[in-house]
Amino acid sequence: MHGLAASAILLEKEHLREAVRIRPARRSDLQTILQLVNDEAEKTSGLAVRRVSCEEVESWVDSDLSYVAEFNNKIVGHLGISLWEKLGYGELRSFVVTEQYRNIGIGSFLLSQVIDYAIDNLCIDVIIAFRSRDITIGDGIFRSLGFTEVLFSKLPCQVQREKEKSINKRVYAKRLETILWRSKGKHNNGR
Repeated sequence: MHGLAASAILLEKEHLREAVRIRPARRSDLQTILQLVNDEAEKTSGLAVRRVSCEEVESWVDSDLSYVAEFNNKIVGHLGISLWEKLGYGELRSFVVTEQYRNIGIGSFLLSQVIDYAIDNLCIDVIIAFRSRDITIGDGIFRSLGFTEVLFSKLPCQVQREKEKSINKRVYAKRLETILWRSKGKHNNGR
């Protein structure tokens, strides 16, 4: 039996919250995140995720926009967010789950928890993710959590300018739930 078969049984939906811990990344996680993301970039020739620098991961961690998934006290997933606060947009960056821990719900749980955090604490209305047309790994996660594929040309001009290298990629977008008020989170800036 594959080593994770028992884990898959353990991670039935009702047990996922107890088995996996989602938390903000810490500086002490930098090397683990860097290796996790760059190993995945190497495996997929940069199509699923791109290589990142230590400085880039450091900036996500320092701005509280980097999250990890832990299973058995081991980091098995990472998701970073970049913001265009004035536009009300956030971009998912380096969304990755270690290959041996895929297809057991960790990625969906990580993404859903970060979306919940964004709704409550970040001043954004739309979350986007750029996906290579050649890679379909993870597309189901986006669809199951309410993301839809949108045209690059429908993004705000500033996003298009900054992401012009992504013009040939698929773009998934999710409009966050409309809420009457937002808590005064770190990234709210009084909006």
